[in-house]
Amino acid sequence: MKAPYRFHLPDRDRRGRTPALAALTVAALGTIVRADDECLVWSTRAVFTREDHAMAYDSARGVTVLFGGYFNPFGALGDTWESNGVEWQPAAYSGPSPGGRQGHALGYDPVRRVTVLFGGYDGSADLTDTWEWDGRTWIRRAVDPPPLLGPYELSYDAAGARLLLVGFALGKNANWVTWSWDGQVWQPVTESGPVRRGAFSLTTSSARKSVLFYGYLSGLWEWKGERWTQLTTGGPNTGSSPGLAYDEKRRTLVNVGSPRNDGAVETWEWKGDDWGRRNVEESPPGRQNTAMVYDAAHGVCMLYGGNVREAWVERPWLWDGVQWRSMTSGRPAVMTEHAMAYDSLRGRTVVVGQNRNVSSQAVWEWTGAGWQTPEHVDPPAVRNHAMAFDRRRGVTVLYGGNSSILNNYVGTWEWDGSAWTEVEGLPGDPGSRFRSAMVYDSWREEIVLFGSPSGFGPTAHIDETWLYDGSSWRRVEGETLVGRRMPEMAFDSRRGVVVMFGGNESGPLGDTWEWDGEIWTQRATTGPSPRYRHAMAYDSKRGVTLVYGGTGSGRETDDLWAWDGETWKFLGRGPTRVYNHAMAYDEARDALQLFGGESYDYDVDRISLLERRVDSDCDGCVDGDDPCERIGTVRARCRDVQGRNVVKASAVIDHLAGTPVTFALDDNDLRMILVEEPGRRLRAKWRNVDAGPHEVCILQCRGLRRCSTADCE
Repeated sequence: MKAPYRFHLPDRDRRGRTPALAALTVAALGTIVRADDECLVWSTRAVFTREDHAMAYDSARGVTVLFGGYFNPFGALGDTWESNGVEWQPAAYSGPSPGGRQGHALGYDPVRRVTVLFGGYDGSADLTDTWEWDGRTWIRRAVDPPPLLGPYELSYDAAGARLLLVGFALGKNANWVTWSWDGQVWQPVTESGPVRRGAFSLTTSSARKSVLFYGYLSGLWEWKGERWTQLTTGGPNTGSSPGLAYDEKRRTLVNVGSPRNDGAVETWEWKGDDWGRRNVEESPPGRQNTAMVYDAAHGVCMLYGGNVREAWVERPWLWDGVQWRSMTSGRPAVMTEHAMAYDSLRGRTVVVGQNRNVSSQAVWEWTGAGWQTPEHVDPPAVRNHAMAFDRRRGVTVLYGGNSSILNNYVGTWEWDGSAWTEVEGLPGDPGSRFRSAMVYDSWREEIVLFGSPSGFGPTAHIDETWLYDGSSWRRVEGETLVGRRMPEMAFDSRRGVVVMFGGNESGPLGDTWEWDGEIWTQRATTGPSPRYRHAMAYDSKRGVTLVYGGTGSGRETDDLWAWDGETWKFLGRGPTRVYNHAMAYDEARDALQLFGGESYDYDVDRISLLERRVDSDCDGCVDGDDPCERIGTVRARCRDVQGRNVVKASAVIDHLAGTPVTFALDDNDLRMILVEEPGRRLRAKWRNVDAGPHEVCILQCRGLRRCSTADCE
């Protein structure tokens, strides 16, 4: 079973930074929670922004492996991600894994087909452990470590068929020291190496059959199996630990970084003589302490991470020798006091909110595979607005809110997926309000709106219930309940009632009410702790209303609760403590979605979108995140062609276009093929094969035995 990710904050990290929190545990990401004989798992839908991490390119499987790094507020991370050049996926694995760390070394051994990790810093102590990753399992190697301290880097030495580790040895301040790893033991290689002056980066060159070293103050050095040779004494200032990768296709060393983490990165190239700067129209944001690899399957250098100033816009960048392009689209900026609604007709979650860093409204849609921002005219920049999807009319309805310009904004807006329309001249109107709760009642086909502050006192609230059918607003006369500020609601489509929980009235409330279309009825006074600024959504598959997060008498919460119409049930801790967030339930994908919000100490939006989804095989990886789930059965056969055996293999691959898939004959003769379109059958062929049985496997799924046997006579 996959271990939970536990992130612990140090009192002070190795660069002297003091995080806002003293300690925080995100134990729910990847943690399996059994509920009614099914496994449910929280997962992030995008790799965390980070710096001081490490990446290595697995040439056999055509994927980039990323592990760990530093991310405020969590500190040292311990998560494993893989990118096939098209998308990032959290790695599915069983058993233990390396703990959270930053400043570690990661390198790929193409002969043994494993990614090797060494050392790092966990926030309180330097680490000296050695781990290996084969694409399905992390294995700790019980060996004596080299006596080195960071910074250090790992890279493959083709001439010596080993990995080289370059780092700092105590008491030896003149040069960087080199050790090697052959899969069995660490051995010293040489103490005479590049001059130790500042940070550096390391990369492998298959074309030159060498390892290349670059540091701004040390220059460019090369290792060809016996010793280090200096190639240049100077070079560009690309900052601390720049991105360094050798483009095998163009036979060019690419060096990317910036003296500071502002502006844009500088792209420099070396082709055997002098360094040359490439002037391009668009470059990634400036950064240091980043990582870059060469993706041989796509012929590009992939840059990711670093201490980017505007972390919310950070995403992987690809350099093809001509231009930079982002591997994935952007995502919403930091949002809080925003709103989400699931459009069940188009299968998209609509997010509307005001960017905290810029005074503009943002409208994004989550498709289940990525974020999209449609071309449209935004409604006015508001926050604390209410929003719900009207299924009968196929529009998302937005009402109210406030902003720095329009305090207590009044108005009704509708979004049909292509344009926003302000609905004016409606009979009746709830009037000026914000922080209201609003849902769509699918039984009676109308919007239900409740509550709002009416002033600034602890009991200054509006306890009115309003209904909207698309043509008019009308107030429910004579029906009131305990007034409150900042309640939340969800519609239970199985029982046909609106469920409301919590709010604030001279303090946080913990009562549960239901609206049946005519009256409000109090259903419970116990369950989740009293709170407000929480989020609610209805899980239609399980027939329960979910409550997550919020703030109460103390600080923000991270507990998840379910209401079945009779009792509340505690479902465990979620991925992070949060308030002023928003939630929605994706019916088509059976996914509870959480986005944005804040904590008293940090912006949780840097984590991107979180989803709670089903893990059918209970291996800790949610359905759809395991790349093996989208690869069909491998078929293999042997044919005699003019007295020579030819093995042919095929499989239906449902990955995105551009995804590399590797067929392996007897685990050594490889054929890598790029997917042209999802669901298309890929084919591989080997000629002059010896007689006897031969096994053909897809390397991406060897842990699940996507293999077939071909018998050759």
